[in-house]
Amino acid sequence: MPDRWFFFDRKGDVLEIFISGKIDDEHSGGFLDALRDHIPVEQIVLCINSEGGDVYTGVAIYNRLSYLSREGVKVRAFIEGIASSSAAIVAMAADQIEIAEDCFMQLHAPQGDDERLVSLFTDTFVRAISNRTGRSRDEVATLLENGHWMDGRTAVWEKLADTIVEPVLMEGENV
Repeated sequence: MPDRWFFFDRKGDVLEIFISGKIDDEHSGGFLDALRDHIPVEQIVLCINSEGGDVYTGVAIYNRLSYLSREGVKVRAFIEGIASSSAAIVAMAADQIEIAEDCFMQLHAPQGDDERLVSLFTDTFVRAISNRTGRSRDEVATLLENGHWMDGRTAVWEKLADTIVEPVLMEGENV
């Protein structure tokens, strides 16, 4: 198992990216370099199980994936546990977000000591969520201000995910 929060697995023209654990800034350059090294691809599948973490890194990944989506790469996210905080923002870059009913998404405003930076990152979060959901910026700002936990069904209802999917079983697992 890698000693970092991400893992890449390329299968032909599909790049699977696994984001698991706390997103930190120590490996952010490695993530972006690895992503660049795997391009071009036709599709990126993000498998997310992360409590979030470093906001700078989350925003950088969101921006890179959004750029690739605009360039024609199909980006699909699957929430396979939790997508919280900056991990939820990363998911917002996807063209399609799938979540199992028993998985979770959590949003909140960025936090920190520098009020100016917190305000700038809050604006970035609001823009990302508003663009993805079509909801007004005021509505999204209120959602972030209050913090919001949701299961899969609520995430779909809130327009933060597109579809409920069945949990994925690994080979040999039983329900």
